[in-house]
Amino acid sequence: MVFKRLFGKSGTTAEVETELAPGPVQPGGLLKGEVCVRAVEGVFKVDYLGLDLGVQADQYQGGHQHRSLGRVYPGFGRVTLQSGEERRKTFEERLKWETPLTEISGQTVGVVLGVHTELEEEGGEREQRDYDLVHVAALPLHEVVFNALAGAGYSWEFSQVKEERVPNTESHLYCHQVFALKDQLSTADRPESLELAFVTNAVGCEIHLRPGAPDQFYWRDKPPARRYLAAHHDVGKVDFAFEARRWVEEATQSAH
Repeated sequence: MVFKRLFGKSGTTAEVETELAPGPVQPGGLLKGEVCVRAVEGVFKVDYLGLDLGVQADQYQGGHQHRSLGRVYPGFGRVTLQSGEERRKTFEERLKWETPLTEISGQTVGVVLGVHTELEEEGGEREQRDYDLVHVAALPLHEVVFNALAGAGYSWEFSQVKEERVPNTESHLYCHQVFALKDQLSTADRPESLELAFVTNAVGCEIHLRPGAPDQFYWRDKPPARRYLAAHHDVGKVDFAFEARRWVEEATQSAH
């Protein structure tokens, strides 16, 4: 464990480290880990300890900004640590179903998601002293949709997180993830690229598909998106290869 040092008031010093359970977690799954706080010099009074789960979201003006997806509270409470004393606390937090993905079939998609550890000494200021990447893997339903679209000739190239909700959906996060899909067949009668967005919940996904519009930032400025529904239990039962061909055909029609 690599501790990050925090210098408190009156010469006190503490170190904090968060260690996440190995391996990726999926949307709707449990993020597990352990937080350790150690008083290095002097008596350190912990007033607050929490984890800020966030993602790097694209900005209209360019660049990225940390968008919080929620906080995790390991349950430290107010603790007084004597010099040399340390306190450990395990935690687990269920991720929201809409949590952005960082990998598909084990391949990273270019989205950065992680947790900042926030520590505040009594009478001091809250500081973020540790950052750990969180790896979020696609659900089986996501994987099936990607594979079906690839079979229809559109494979994902990269992903971005936009600081905007998908309109007219039951969304709990003020952001959404977009996947850029490129036409691998290079045919002239259909879009060169498509944009795919999921709004996922415990039942399944809303699948939003539209012709690509990389020069437009806001949802409302892009071509209209087609909306499809799929349930988690459809995996292995529904012919998604057939569905994907239909989706692509309809997206092609909306592009003309």
